[in-house]
Amino acid sequence: MTRALYRFFWNELCDWYIEFSKARLADDADPADRLACQRNLVFVLDQALRLLHPVMPFVTEEIYQEMPEKAAPMLIIAPWPDARALAAWRDEEAERAAERAQALGDRGADAPPAGADRPRRGLARLTARFGGARQAAAKNRAARTFERQYGGSNAPASEPAGPRAAVYEGRMGSSHRRATNSLNSGALGSRTASLRSPKRQSRFSARVLVPTVVAACLVVTCLFMYGPMQLWYQQMRENDRLQLEYAALQERNEALQGDVDALSSAEGVEDRVHQQYGWVRQGEHAVSVSGMNASKDIDFIANVSPGSVKPPETWYSAFLDPLFGVA
Repeated sequence: MTRALYRFFWNELCDWYIEFSKARLADDADPADRLACQRNLVFVLDQALRLLHPVMPFVTEEIYQEMPEKAAPMLIIAPWPDARALAAWRDEEAERAAERAQALGDRGADAPPAGADRPRRGLARLTARFGGARQAAAKNRAARTFERQYGGSNAPASEPAGPRAAVYEGRMGSSHRRATNSLNSGALGSRTASLRSPKRQSRFSARVLVPTVVAACLVVTCLFMYGPMQLWYQQMRENDRLQLEYAALQERNEALQGDVDALSSAEGVEDRVHQQYGWVRQGEHAVSVSGMNASKDIDFIANVSPGSVKPPETWYSAFLDPLFGVA
């Protein structure tokens, strides 16, 4: 997707469409055609910025703020381009004409100038000639060095021939066969026993060493990762606590807004004075009742101070909070 956006924005829009539009944007061009071309450029740039925003958000947002017409105050909340709506504006004949022009332009750009290949071929032949000569000289020097060190058929007769490189066969000699037979027959039983015991010891040490090394690696890894894990866990718990604190603030604000709405009318003020101070209208009577223990729910929500809300209790907080130092 990123490569497709890059090819469209750089190769299609910048290389070709803007070049095609220069004649329509000239000073002597038709004003109506110039305005239509400007609107097309602004529309295409707006849609391209929306597509590029997930890939490069900061640059596209800065360019979007300089646009003359914006569908949203910020590019991050602008609607995603509608492919079906954009397909209605497709002009296949114009696309084929643009493709023919692009093909002609690319063919002219790739063609070398006339006569430029002759010096290049001459230079290639000259480079190949001298390169072959250098390679042949290097091979001759290597051959002479080998003949001096190891001797050969082309070495001078007066010069003493050195030892030739030995060629070994993958077969045992007679001494090796005798030693193997004596070991197999039990002639060297004590030596065989002494050779077997280190193998057993090595196997036992390997069984103990491998788990020890694995356990040591795990301990070192845990010690190395404890700091980053502690920081991440504390940030996660702090985010959970802030979410609860924000919910408490919202609840308190809603309660205060309900009180403000109730006191904004005369009926609400009379009802509040009647409930809290026992005020009655003219012609009404108030009765005092005693001897009854009626519980009264208090709807007042105190102020939520920063840090007063504790993090929520979860299934892992009982043992991870003390481990990572979350109060």
